[in-house]
This record gives sequence, C-alpha cells and structure tokens, in this order.
Amino acid sequence: MPVPEFRRYVYVCTTDAPDRCGQKGGLAVADEFKRVLKERGLNRDFRMTTCGCTGQHAEGPIVLVVPEGIFYRGVQPEDVEEIIETHLVGGQVVERLFLRRAGDMTAKEPA
Repeated sequence: MPVPEFRRYVYVCTTDAPDRCGQKGGLAVADEFKRVLKERGLNRDFRMTTCGCTGQHAEGPIVLVVPEGIFYRGVQPEDVEEIIETHLVGGQVVERLFLRRAGDMTAKEPA
C-alpha cells in the first residue's frame, strides 16, 4: 500500500508534565486541528499528529508546521482555524503566533 503524501504536516506538542504543552492546552489544540481538518475535508491534504517536547516549554502550546519548519507559540483552540486557513491553505505564516528565537536555526523566518 502506498504511503499517502500530504502538502503539510502539523505537529502539536502534547507533553503532559508540569508546565508543559499538554497541561497548557496542547491536547485541546490537537483535538481542534483534528475536528476542523476533518470537518473541512482537508485531512487528505494535511496531516496533524501529536508530538513530544520540543524544548520550548515557556512558549507552549507549540505547533510545528513541516516542511517549512515554522514553530507557532502559545497556540489555543481558537487559533486553529487561522493557522489552517492562513498557513496550511494559504501558504502564509501567522505572524502573531510565529516563534522567533535569537540564534535558533529551527525557527525559520517567514518567506
């Protein structure tokens, strides 16, 4: 069976430890991504999955969009529609949630 190709992958940190993304709402963010992608019929183009800690505890909940390598910080369920519409569908970074870290090569500047 061929592996499906997706336009983008979304990883939501759900690490459940004190002061980590899971306890800051990461699970609710993941659930909202699943709900909205399915409801809009976008789950064939975009794949959302949970992930472990990205090491950015103070900024959580963290969402990573691949292949661009864009990290979003402090994401809440009410931000999910905007990330889906603006970034996943539209290809533009949601500036207000974009995680900029001095010297961090994994958090790319938007194109």
